[in-house]
Formats: sequence, structure tokens, C-alpha cells
Amino acid sequence: MLVRLTSHHYADAGNQNFRQMSRIGESSGNSDGSAHVSSSGNADFKTVANAVEANPKEIIVDDGEYTVDNSPTFNGIPATIRGGTFNTSICGGHHLKNDSGTSAKQILRKLTHTCKKTIIGSSDRPQNSSLVISGGTFNKIVFAGDRIDSDSPVVRYGDISMLITGGLFLNAVAAGGAHTYQGDCPEKYTFIGNVSLTITGGVFMDFNRKSCIYGGCLGIPSELAEYTTIKGNVTVRINTSAKPFLSNIILGSYGQGKITGDAELIITGKGDLNVSGIIFGSSYSDTIHCNPDLIKPKTSIRGRRILTFSDFHGEVKCQAIQAFSEVVFKDGSEVMIKNRPLAEMDKVEKWTFEYGCTVEADVENDFAGKTLNLVGYPTGDYTILSSTEARTFTGFGKLKTIQLNGNELLAEYDDAEESYHLSNRATLKLMPDEVTGTTYIVFTSGYGN
Repeated sequence: MLVRLTSHHYADAGNQNFRQMSRIGESSGNSDGSAHVSSSGNADFKTVANAVEANPKEIIVDDGEYTVDNSPTFNGIPATIRGGTFNTSICGGHHLKNDSGTSAKQILRKLTHTCKKTIIGSSDRPQNSSLVISGGTFNKIVFAGDRIDSDSPVVRYGDISMLITGGLFLNAVAAGGAHTYQGDCPEKYTFIGNVSLTITGGVFMDFNRKSCIYGGCLGIPSELAEYTTIKGNVTVRINTSAKPFLSNIILGSYGQGKITGDAELIITGKGDLNVSGIIFGSSYSDTIHCNPDLIKPKTSIRGRRILTFSDFHGEVKCQAIQAFSEVVFKDGSEVMIKNRPLAEMDKVEKWTFEYGCTVEADVENDFAGKTLNLVGYPTGDYTILSSTEARTFTGFGKLKTIQLNGNELLAEYDDAEESYHLSNRATLKLMPDEVTGTTYIVFTSGYGN
């Protein structure tokens, strides 16, 4: 059996009945078709549920106190939360409940029945979701996608975006959806589209690593995350200019939720990146950062796992950096990484340094068998990377590939000089300063690009 849910329908949480809705246009009193929700004043609606029934072009929540009895679910209607206290989860997409009436707490119980498939949107008419948060206190989970409390598979077409500019977050935040129920169906929550999360402000508290920021999906408990698949790319962008305070940044999903495309964490802004926990470039339970002699490395992200510094000017402060496959410095970034213990960059397969960037990084690294890509360097001598930690330069003489603007150069390494002689008559060399204890990678080019 197949149930199709389009942008002009919403799910009745209790019985999976779907009602046809019409847009209210200016009937809410707002010429832009928006609907304001507030517990006081002259708002259009007192509850989010009533606003959703009116199917406006946008829902704006100004204040209020929310519990499980009036949990906000926006059914894919673009929503902005400006304030309020939320003691229940927030769902930017649809909330689909189990039609058998079984409690979501019985998530590990196996049920035997014919699986019904619910489809949200379509390839030619995708249903996008957009959630903006500028204020409020959030004691429970926030996610921009759909919440699946059902043992039936769900397929969603469309892009999901979430923008956070302020607020206090005391639990997990996920740009994707959440799966909380396990039945017999082999497929669960499949999202076909791209997911993006942008954070420019807010305070994200860390309680026993519970309050993570996820670019992907959640599973409750974590084992259920493996039933979620994002067939697209995931992008998390953090702007440090307004000094957001962050907990743990997990580029992928909770548990071992799957992402078939690329995943990228972009750090930008003028100001330090303050993360009380870890910065992790895969899904939460993946083992790509572990010792391969003890645990088989595994990543749930099939594409590239990229850490990009773009026009970032500041220091990265966190407990650990792990599990990225590529690191990129561009757009004039000035980056300092001085973590103790050292950031684990030894699994990075490709380093890209763009002309005009300054990078000072004490990290655990191994260049052996890896690629170093230099972009946009004109004639002259340039420091590519500096560090006071010898382990930053492990394997420097065993690079697999050196590229200039993405084109591979022939390279011959001179052990005595600790220098590569390149096919364009340029050199790439380690230069230690015994007085300061700093070592530099210096690129010398006499022929420009």
C-alpha cells in the first residue's frame, strides 16, 4: 500500500488520514500570507496546529510554552521561531505516527504486518522544508525534517534547510529527520534531496554529549539511525562572527545513518570557533578515526567528508577534530589550530591550500600516500603551513601527489634537503626554525600558475 503526501496535504498524527488544505493568502490579515502564532496579543493563531490547518505561506512563532500536548509540527510549511519555551521536540516536516497505536517507546519490538509506504512529494514536485530559529529555549530535540514514529517506510523528495541565528539549545539539533520506531520493514526513512544547516548564533549546551549538532538525521535510540538514508549532499555552515557557543558538531547522522553524497562542514567568519566537545566528520558511531588494527574503520558517508575554512579568521577551539577525508583553506582564511590533544588529521586524504591563506596548525597528521593541492599561487616564496608539532609533518617525503591548481606535478624528493623538486621547476620544502621551534612548508615558484 502506498500513501502519497504532497505539499497541499498534512498528516493527522493519530490515524494517518490526510486532509486537503488550501492556502489562506491574505485571510490571516497579513498581506504576505504569513501566520503569526502567540499565546498572547493579537496574533493570528494561539497554536501551531491551528496555523498549520490554515496552510499559510509561512508560520511565525513569536512566543508560547510548548509541551508534548501541543508539540510544534510544521508539516513542511516554512517556519520561523522567534521565541518561546519548548519542552517538546520541534519538527519542521511531517510527524508520522505508528497507525497500530503502539507506543514509540516500544521501538525495538518487532511487528509482523504488510508494510505501507508513505511518499512525501515527488521527483517532479519536491516538497522542501525550511526552518529558521532566531530565539527561544529548546529543552528537547529540534530537527528540520520529518519525524517517523511509524513502522512503515517513508520516502521524502525535496530539500531541507535550517538557519539558526539565536536561541538556547539544551538537546540535540539535526538538519535532517528523526526515526524513532523499528518494525519489520527493511526500508525506513529515505530522504531524496540535499540538506543544509547554517548557524550564525545561539548557545548549544553539552550534557554528556547529548546535545550534538547533526548535519544529517537522528535515530532514537542511536541504532535506529541506520534506518535513515539521505540520498543527496549535506552542508553545515558555521559563521563565527556573532560568537555562537557550540557543543559537538557531527557532520553526518546519529548512530550510523547513511549519506550517499558529499558532506561538508564550512567554517567562516571573524572570530574563534568555540566548540565545547568534538568536531567529527562522519556519522556519530562510525569508526573511521579508530586504530584499524583494533577496529575496522567504517564510515556511513559514501562521498567526501570535507572540512573547509572559507574567509575564516580565528582559532579553532575544541576537544578533538576527527574523521575528515579532505581539508580546504581558501578565501584568505587565517586559521590557527592548537588543540591538546592534537586534532587527528592523519586520515585526511587531500589537503588544499589556496593562495592568500595563513595556516598555523599543530595536528596529528600523516602525509604519506596523500595529496597536497596548491591553488592560485603566483611567482614567489610562500609559507603553506606552519606548526610547532613535529607530528604535523609525518610522511612529508612520501606524498602520493602534489597538485598545482588541480593538475598533478611530477615530483622528486631530496631526503637531504627535505625538499620536492617539481616538474614546473618549483620546490616544496620543509624549513625548520630552531630558535622558535616552528617548522614551515614553503612553496617556491618562479613561473607562476
